[in-house]
Amino acid sequence: MASIHRGHRARMRARYFTGGSENMQTHELLEMLLYFVIPQKDVNPLAHALLNRFGSLDGVFRASKDALCEVEGVGERVAAFLTENGRYAAEIVSAPFWESEAPVYDNYHTLGEFFVSYFGKHGTQATVALLLDAGMHEISLFELAPLDFGSAGVRAEAAIAKAISLGATVIVLAHNHPYGPAYPSHSDVVSSQVMDKSFSECGVLLLEHYVISGPDYVGFHHRFGVKEGLGDAVRAFLESKEAAAGV
Repeated sequence: MASIHRGHRARMRARYFTGGSENMQTHELLEMLLYFVIPQKDVNPLAHALLNRFGSLDGVFRASKDALCEVEGVGERVAAFLTENGRYAAEIVSAPFWESEAPVYDNYHTLGEFFVSYFGKHGTQATVALLLDAGMHEISLFELAPLDFGSAGVRAEAAIAKAISLGATVIVLAHNHPYGPAYPSHSDVVSSQVMDKSFSECGVLLLEHYVISGPDYVGFHHRFGVKEGLGDAVRAFLESKEAAAGV
């Protein structure tokens, strides 16, 4: 029986050259980039795994080699290609991703809508962490285990190690309630407070923790200002980090 993947790459290229990047989904564009470094293997599962881990094509290109190598199927060669040549490869197969400024996640509603979009595409129940730099730009998006008081400290250690290794200043947590309201349970609040303390002691700010249910979102750390922008305490924290880094 002929393989269902036979001729797949040729068909993908034909679609691109016929309809342009507008005719293709993000994972398909990433597949085409991976063709340059993985000449024969089916790279569709790897493209999905990278996007699931880092949240966007931009996130894939901004990820460190170490973070990329944590994704199954990514070795040193693929990680080096994505970090060193990602920008140029993107220009070959798609629109100029890097001509526009990266989004800034410094607003309560911007972050809430970001997570609504994420969980709309990944409907299973999960908890995710978004790492941001001092300018409130995305560094990495990754999944944590479901929150509960007993494991909060353990998960905090793993997330702190990742935040430090990637040079993150801010972390934002979000989890979804697929069958319930966008409202935190008592265990959500308690375990998040435990993680908040652990992050703070290591110099990383847990800015907000969102509960997502369909199109609705609620953050229960309340660290935004009255106009839903960054509050004074948050600004002071970011300014102190920038000063310490000599920015």
